[in-house]
Amino acid sequence: MPPWAIDVRRQAAAWTLMLLGLPAQAADYALSGFGTLGYAVSDQRAPYLRFIDRDGTARADSLIGLQLEAQFNPQWGATAQLVASADQDRDEGLSARLRWVFVSYRPNNEWQIRL
Repeated sequence: MPPWAIDVRRQAAAWTLMLLGLPAQAADYALSGFGTLGYAVSDQRAPYLRFIDRDGTARADSLIGLQLEAQFNPQWGATAQLVASADQDRDEGLSARLRWVFVSYRPNNEWQIRL
């Protein structure tokens, strides 16, 4: 099993435990996905930034992600984003990381506070 699969399993388990720990109340959930496909070529003889060489690569700038949003009530919500891209520490494989998580509070329509 590739090392990135273990990381994804740990993050999925953490999310499951977090969601199960929420109070039993109605909440609106939205799951969306996104991706970026980039291609880079270097005119230098030596590889640039690990993956980029004269043959070109899509590994340096391409990624895929999921975003989970939860709205608990009109004032409180939470958002998390999981992104998978080429591993920055190894020459092969993917790395999936929880890029950011925040809780938001909206006291009125003019203000939103994110932590």
